[in-house]
Amino acid sequence: ARAPAGCRRPALDVEGWARWNARRGLRPISVNSLWRALRGFFADCEKRDGAESPFHGVAAPKAGVSIPKARTPEECQRILIAAENYPWPDGFARALAVATIGVMLYAGLRRGEVCRLLRTDLQLDTGTIRIVRGKGRFEGKDRTAYIPPELDLIVREYLRWRERRRVVVPELFVTAAKRRALQ
Repeated sequence: ARAPAGCRRPALDVEGWARWNARRGLRPISVNSLWRALRGFFADCEKRDGAESPFHGVAAPKAGVSIPKARTPEECQRILIAAENYPWPDGFARALAVATIGVMLYAGLRRGEVCRLLRTDLQLDTGTIRIVRGKGRFEGKDRTAYIPPELDLIVREYLRWRERRRVVVPELFVTAAKRRALQ
């Protein structure tokens, strides 16, 4: 049975549910994500079983603008010092870890972007890193990140270790296990 016009059944009050989630401390983006997931579920139920979706005519809650939290220079330095002082098995592992973390901190790359980097994406002469398929819809967007002087030193140290180890794979960041597997 349908509820009277302008009246929603409490169990199907999607807007009230969204407000309740916001009151209990969920961030706007989380409430929006949950809303979109449930809308898909109810759309499938409606299609399969004919059950009316409570999402008809209800606008999605605003996701809000999330401002990224940048690390302070002091925090970045402490993270790198911790990585440098970790008891790595050898110098190559240390340089690999510090360079990987450094690229994420100083150039702002995400994990997936770092994993996809090729040696040819790194241009020390121009101080740039080419990111292919970065964040974004439809396989992401290409972009350029810049290498500050602190990162330049870190990356050059890693590249020296790569050369000493005769690492010739196209990926920029490789593990010792991956290198052994390719020999």
